[in-house]
Formats: sequence, C-alpha cells, structure tokens
Amino acid sequence: LSPFLNTKNYSDLQELLFEVLRTLEGNHVIMNIEHVLPRLAELLLNEEEVISSAALSYLKYISHDKNIQQFVFKSTEMVQALSEILSSLQVLDCVEILHKSLPTSLSFISSKLSHLVSDTMPEEVTSMLWSVRLYSRKDANVILSDLFQSGVIVQALSRIGSSSLKRMTDLLNLYVTSLFVKKSNQYDEVLCLRLLQYVTYTAKKATSSETGAVLQLTNGEDKKESSMPSVQADYNCAIGRLLALLSTDIFTINPTRLVQAILRSLVEGVKNGEVTSNCFYPISLGLMDLCLKYHDVLMPANDAIVQTMIAILSSLRGISGVDFLALVMAKFANETSAKQCLELLSTIYDESGVRSHAMISSILDLIDLVEMDSVDYISLNKLAKSEDISILSKLAKDKDVCNILIQSGAPLRLIRGLPSISNDPTVIVPALQFLLLVHKHYSMTPEIAQILKLYDSVFRHLIQQFPYFADVTEVFLQALVVCRVENIDEVYIPLVVQLMSRLIEYPFPRECMYDQHIQGLGEDSPLDAICWWDAFPQPSEHAYSLPIPPINQSHKATISITWTNEHYIMATAASRILDLCTNILVKVLQSNSSSIVHCNVNVFARGFCLFVDLCHALENYRAYLKQRIGGLVTPATQRQHLELSFIEGLGPIMARFSERLIIFFALYLKVKQLQRMSVENVRQIAGILYRALTYCQLESNGIGFSNVQGYDNKMVEEEKKQTQGFVDTSSKFPFGKEAG
Repeated sequence: LSPFLNTKNYSDLQELLFEVLRTLEGNHVIMNIEHVLPRLAELLLNEEEVISSAALSYLKYISHDKNIQQFVFKSTEMVQALSEILSSLQVLDCVEILHKSLPTSLSFISSKLSHLVSDTMPEEVTSMLWSVRLYSRKDANVILSDLFQSGVIVQALSRIGSSSLKRMTDLLNLYVTSLFVKKSNQYDEVLCLRLLQYVTYTAKKATSSETGAVLQLTNGEDKKESSMPSVQADYNCAIGRLLALLSTDIFTINPTRLVQAILRSLVEGVKNGEVTSNCFYPISLGLMDLCLKYHDVLMPANDAIVQTMIAILSSLRGISGVDFLALVMAKFANETSAKQCLELLSTIYDESGVRSHAMISSILDLIDLVEMDSVDYISLNKLAKSEDISILSKLAKDKDVCNILIQSGAPLRLIRGLPSISNDPTVIVPALQFLLLVHKHYSMTPEIAQILKLYDSVFRHLIQQFPYFADVTEVFLQALVVCRVENIDEVYIPLVVQLMSRLIEYPFPRECMYDQHIQGLGEDSPLDAICWWDAFPQPSEHAYSLPIPPINQSHKATISITWTNEHYIMATAASRILDLCTNILVKVLQSNSSSIVHCNVNVFARGFCLFVDLCHALENYRAYLKQRIGGLVTPATQRQHLELSFIEGLGPIMARFSERLIIFFALYLKVKQLQRMSVENVRQIAGILYRALTYCQLESNGIGFSNVQGYDNKMVEEEKKQTQGFVDTSSKFPFGKEAG
C-alpha cells in the first residue's frame, strides 16, 4: 500500500484497488480490510504531507462504501488517526468522511463534538450536523441535546451574515430541532427578529460552493446549476419551521413584534421584486400558525393586519401560500372590512386555477360577516360560478344572491356534475341541500324532481340500510316535502310508508320498550320481530354514558343496555324522519294523488300511542331534572344538564310528530270515505283510531312539550287550517290538543 500511495499516479489506480477490495467475497473481504485499515491509519499520520494527503484522499474514496464504513469506525487505529486529524489543518477532509459515513459515524461525532463545533464552525460542519437529525438513534439525540446546551448555535447565528446563507440555514435548522428535542421554552426574540432580516421572496439557486457539494459527473458532463435547490427557499423553510414551533403549546410568547416584523418583510418583499412560491409559502404558513394561535392577543391590531393582508394579496396572483394569508385576513376581519376582503378573494385562485380549502374557508367566514346587498355584482357573480358547493350553499341563504346563482347556472351545473350511478349515497346530499336552500326563495321543483327521479333506487337502499346514512335519508325526505310531482309520488310514497312503518313501533331499542296493552289494538304486527335499532352500531370512543330515559310514567326501566348520547342523537333523528314522512303523507292526501297512500292503520295507531306516552314521560322527567339541578352548571350537575339538553331536543320533535299524525289520521279516514271504501272497512279504521285516541286521553292530557322551545306549533296549526277545509271538524274524531 505504501509504494502505491507514494506513486504520483495513485489517483489513477485507486479506483482499481477499491474495486478489488469491494469484489472479493467472504472472509477474503474481511481479511483484506482488516489488514489494510491499520496500515492506512499509519499513513494518515505520516509526517510527509504527500503521503498523508494521499492516504486521506484514498480514505475519502473508500468511505463511500457502507460495508467498509463499519470496519473504519471499529478500527482502533483508524479512530485514533481521525481524532488526530480533527486537530490538524485537514479537519474539513475528516468532516467529509464523517458526513459520508452517517449514521455509522454517529458515535464518533458524539464523542468528538467539542472538537467539531464553535461559533465560527464552517459550512461543512453545519451541513453534517444538520444531517444528524435524519437518524432516530440515541447518539443523534445526544448530539442535538449537547449542541443546544453548549449555546454555540445561538452564538453562531448571532454573528453570521447573509454571505453564508447555506451555513445559516443549517444552523437555524439545528436550532429549531434542538428546541423541539429539548422541549425548552428558551425563546430568543432578538435572535428571531435578526434572522427575519435575511428572508427574501425570490429564489436564489445554490451553487456548488454554497452547498459544499462536489459536482458529480453524469455522462461526462457537469450537472446543470438550475437543478440545484434554492438556498433562499431552504432558509425560508427553516424560518417557517421556527414559526410553526413557536405556535405550539411548548412556547408562550408575546407575538406582536414578531408578527409585525413578518408583515413588514412580506410587504417589502412583494414591493421589491418577483415573488416565487417556494420562498413565499413557508413564511405565509408560519405567519398563519402564529396568528391563529395568538388570535386574541393580536386582535387589538386587527385593522392593521387586515389592511396589510389586503395590500399583499392585491399584488399577488398564482402564488402558493396566498390562501394562508387569506385565512388570516378573514379571521381578523370585521363587519366593516369584510366587504373589501370578500371582493378581493373572489378574484384570487392558487397556481392550478382552483381555490384551496383554506381559501374556501376564508370566503365562508367573510360571507357570514358581510351584508350581501353591499357586495358588488361582479364579485358575487364570480363567487356564484364557483365549483365549491359550500360557497354556493352559503350564498343561497340570501334571496337576491339566489337570483345571481340561478342566472350563473349553478343548479344545472351541480346536477350535471352528479354521477349517473353511485354506490355512495352521500354524493347526492350537497346538491339536494343546495337546491332546498334556493327553493326557499325561488322554485326549484323541476331540478329537485330531476334528482329524485334519477336516484329512487338509492332511496330504496337507504330504507334497507337504516339507521346507516340516516342524514342522507333525511335530506331525501326534505326534498320530497317540497317536490309535489305526480310521477315522483307514485315511486316514493310507498317507500315513505314502508320507512315510517319500520320506525314508528320502535322509538327506542327493543330492550327499552314495554308491553303495551291497548284494548282493541291488535299485537300481531308483522314488524314485531324487526327492530331497526338492532343495526345501530356500538358506541364510538367519543360517546359517553347517560341514564336510560323513562319509558312511561308507570314503567321504570330496569334493563341492561348501555345508553349514550349517541342513542339520544339517533332517537332524535328518527323522530325528525318520522315527522317528515308524516308531513309528506299529509301533503299527498291533500292533493290529487291521495289514492296512492295505503298504510297499516293498526301499526300507526300503536306507534302513535307509544309516542304520546313517551312525550308525557319525557316531559315529566324534564320537569324533575330542572327542579333538581337548577340553572347553574357545576361539575356535579354537568352530566344531568347534558341529559336535560338531549331530552329538550327530543321531546318537542316527538310531540310535533304525534300531533301531525292526528292530522294524517283525520285526512286518511276522510280520503277513504271519498274513495267509496266499504262502510265496514271505514268503520274498522275509525274504530282503531278512536281506541287509540281514547287510550291517550288527549282532551285532558294533551300531548306535551307544547310550551318548550323547539316545538313548532305554528307549522302544525297552519296545517290544521288547511285541513279544516277538507275534513269535517264537527265530527266526533278528536283533532289535536283541542280534541273533545
């Protein structure tokens, strides 16, 4: 080896020798390396510079190989030689070897850290130390921890200038990583403000000298400089990491001066030159993190923040990161500034020509703040052409804007975008909900009917899968309430009756139900063995237990079932669905399509009695809870207050459904009379209804919850007025609370 390294042409031969070492197999490789490394270590320390330099060059060459690296750092002679080189003028060559040998060299770096680091350590050292964080080994964490404790990183960052931006980037990344590893609250505001001075927003390409890299040869040519990463973008990313870390719960800072400095930097950067996405994005993201975390602290300066954002966003188009500034602007906007902000955001898209989730969220927040009649037509028209259903649905709440939506073709656009066939019923919901919102101001019956015709098979599956997709089922029923089209009713009304028959006998799980004996009402329902609650999934991890609600006044449930808030939510949804079903049937009975309504009156009557019993039981239990817990929420009464809120949500809906069902009974009986049903059948239906109403004693007890917020008595009373022109109310069939 010595004569080889002594030759002037050793560089021509080293690749050949390296290939020999690398291709020998089995024990021969180990034997060769074990014999070569001690001798190579001696040559590294040779007094003749030509010999030592040649040996070091050869070591750098062979240290590319991972297998040889293991032997290098297991060799006592090599470790000793490298330790001595660290104290010589050839320290950078040694650092290069250590860097190439990561993670094998971690233990050695950890043991020699004091020799490697100083506040003037060169870029090669900072680059190597930054690479250490890629490894999750114990040695890597020790190195980062020791770096933080020494304070040398902060000292170096305090002295370094922009002439060494790559080195500053590595130091800054090390600083952020060390803060995170130590979970320390030692935030240096002066240092952070100093580091922000070196942020610019135009990418500067790294050169080979800046990255400390050696240009590699590819097909005999140097790599093009344009393929190298941007040094400025890397530095801005490091600043972004620091801002994100300061926005976590690890730190408690006063962000005012820091946010002001970032805003000044952004304004100057936008004013002075071309802005590139890779430089702008990390700073805007870090600013958003800070502003959202410290929103309340920064709120006194909200006007200045909003106006600064407007100035920046007015000058930028198609840059990644503008959506983060838009979100900040929306969070700090008020009723006065919201109009200007919304008009500005209606013109801004990201690089791909669409709106990101952050931009959409910003627009939605601003729509809530602004008076829509103050926004100019051009901006509203641009928003109306949005492809995002959440923006369109927000706009649809305003009657004047609904007209713009219709003119822009939004309803037809949504319908055309629906799949002709889909196994996912939820894809239909946004379009239907949007059309229902518009329908409050302008008739959307043809458009709604078009969707209902297309997806009647989906509704069939929803009935079979209930309680899954209960929210989708509810939207379908809301659409049927407003869509009175004959060929739609013929398809859907039998399905509505089927769904109602399935739900009405089981307001609660079968384990909670009691034996209901009502004279004259049979117990031979074909649905006795079918309970939709059996398919109700197990409580989720977010569910919490609550007492089982009382079933009726004389029945105290002593059953083994885990009742949770999710059971209350499901029972409330089922009651809403039943109320919608009854509303649909009432409207059909009042129309020319009344002949298509056929139901099992016995099942409906028993269900009616169940719901009236539950209304009374829940109303009495509500009064008991209110008297017991009072109005003040304390830790001891918090769970009972939650229970009370669920009962006050469920009870009025059950009561509204029960009263609407009486309207249905009266209409159904009259329709059957007009259809010239046999007298015997009419009397049979009348007898069932009479016995059910007698059991409930509505003339003395009523239904319950009529005085509780959430009971829409006005709606039901209006339906009664419409019915009175159709049904002879002088008959002996009781009608609601005024029955008698």
